[in-house]
Amino acid sequence: MSNARKRGRHQARSRRHSVSSRTHIERIRQKYKVSASYDGTDDEGKKTLGFHLISIFVGLLLIIPAWATSLHIQRQLQSENLFSHLTQSWGTVCFLAGVLICLASLLLPTFRRLLLPAYVFGHEVSHALFVFLFYGKVSAFKASTEGGYIIANRNNIWIALAPYIFPFWTVVFALLYIVLGIVINVTPLVPLFFFLYGASWMFNLFWTLWMIPLGQSDLSLNGTFLSITIIYLINALGFSLLLEMSLKSTTILDWCFGSINALLDVFDLLLSL
Repeated sequence: MSNARKRGRHQARSRRHSVSSRTHIERIRQKYKVSASYDGTDDEGKKTLGFHLISIFVGLLLIIPAWATSLHIQRQLQSENLFSHLTQSWGTVCFLAGVLICLASLLLPTFRRLLLPAYVFGHEVSHALFVFLFYGKVSAFKASTEGGYIIANRNNIWIALAPYIFPFWTVVFALLYIVLGIVINVTPLVPLFFFLYGASWMFNLFWTLWMIPLGQSDLSLNGTFLSITIIYLINALGFSLLLEMSLKSTTILDWCFGSINALLDVFDLLLSL
């Protein structure tokens, strides 16, 4: 009996050590979930084979616009005027500075741990906002360095993917700029806000890329392949639009025409196969 007890104690200590040695990110992976059912459980196990086949089929269809967007971005980056426009605009310079400084900070484990609570909070609030957008109700909300979740009476692919396609902190800073503009002259603050826009945009993109390989239930709920395709497509469209806005000589209409031309070129290529 004494040997069995010793082995039991040793195994218990090993399990405790294993749990305590998990990184913050691994604990986040275990905790994250958004519930769509009335009883607070996931519906993932109830998905049929037909659902998964449809999910894969739609994901394959979305590869076409994703490919076209990538082609459009390639053409934008090859533009002769891109670099000169990027360096001539103070707003763009500040935006890029925010992107680079945020990226450099997040690559350091210490800063990553410090910034993790802000991401968890924005992640779960994004879920909650999209629940409200689809006329749902949130009955529980948690966000901490140990992880986060919401429990809601409604769920769909947009609610599940909200944190990966909705740059929460960028929207917060944009709304703050609008509110401040009502009461004070915000012209001197324009460089600061462009810096914050760049930093918050990279903040959301970095954590999105960090979390996807960790097997989030947000992605598997509606099919991982479809979810990743949608995340890529929407983020690529956003990046392409940012590039277009940095070119002073172009307009949103030019961006639309460029996107359509890239899509038509992809169709031509597919038809020629």
